[in-house]
Amino acid sequence: MSPHYFKPIHFDGPDPSYEIKPGDEEKAKQFLPTPDVDGNDQYQVLSWDMEPGDCIVFHMKTVHGAHGNNLPTPRRAFSTRWLGDDAVKEDRPWMNLPPSHAMENLKLGDKLVDSGAFPVVWNLG
Repeated sequence: MSPHYFKPIHFDGPDPSYEIKPGDEEKAKQFLPTPDVDGNDQYQVLSWDMEPGDCIVFHMKTVHGAHGNNLPTPRRAFSTRWLGDDAVKEDRPWMNLPPSHAMENLKLGDKLVDSGAFPVVWNLG
């Protein structure tokens, strides 16, 4: 099965970080609309009951989300991004996330760890 690339969506209305940049209309065509995974038996949807202190780790290209919170208490989540020292700045039709002033001087192909925006937390050597 070949990989599929889906355009990110934001559920609270338009999000400028996902707007296609002028001149990138052709490049953006490689991204499919995000499917309704709950309404289609073609997709295998995995879910877990989470408790305080639990952690889910997944690849950033995994289509992911959460159902609405029907509890009287607010949902709280903490999100981090982990990457290898081989990750480089790449051009995308939308604004790369997370935006960081530390990454402004990086050129395409420069290693993200060289920006200082992603501190090294563990080194094999």
